[in-house]
Amino acid sequence: FPNAVLVAMGPERLAAGEHVYTMCVDGRLAAFTWLVPNQRTAKLPSVEQQIEFPPNSCTSYGSYALPSFRGRGIYKKVLSTALCDAFDSLGALAVYAAVDENNDASTHMKQVYGYVPARRLVLRRRFGSTQRENIDLLTAAPRPEAGG
Repeated sequence: FPNAVLVAMGPERLAAGEHVYTMCVDGRLAAFTWLVPNQRTAKLPSVEQQIEFPPNSCTSYGSYALPSFRGRGIYKKVLSTALCDAFDSLGALAVYAAVDENNDASTHMKQVYGYVPARRLVLRRRFGSTQRENIDLLTAAPRPEAGG
């Protein structure tokens, strides 16, 4: 599944200026994440909202680690590389990520790398039943240099 997604959508996303960060183990895709440099707005269909980002912001999305590679620190390396590139090479002042409120593993991993909650986006519908979708918008900023 993840290989097919990268093959199908990768060329279009790369042509649009997005960056993909991957790690392979023994010739197999183990984890990946996408980074959009200088993103000004994003539409989040699950909560039917559009977000505006401050200047010099990147967004990280579509992160995935294959189950057989989880718990080995592989996704940590992918995320760390993407964040370093965003701040050091792309000049980002912040990197944003939207995470489903029930995805504790993703939220925890992003918090390890300095992401903090920025705001919660909520969608509620009531037509005989209640549907509720919560997306947490997290933001990371460059870490201060040691001794600086």
